[in-house]
Amino acid sequence: MFQITPLSIEQWITVMKFSLPVILLDELLKFVARNYADGKEGLSTKWGELFAIVVAFVAYGYAWYLHELSIMAR
Repeated sequence: MFQITPLSIEQWITVMKFSLPVILLDELLKFVARNYADGKEGLSTKWGELFAIVVAFVAYGYAWYLHELSIMAR
């Protein structure tokens, strides 16, 4: 009925390229809501979480860049 087929590696990479930024942005928005929108002070204890989100964005961008290089080399 649905004619479902398994995804190839390239198709999975494409799925991840579009879904990871959404997940990372959602986590960043939750961080901002917890620490800024609620009017809480004392953000000094949350720097580790913010750092982890920034590192995830940078790692995602670097992985995207490397994947695009491999595509353009073909």
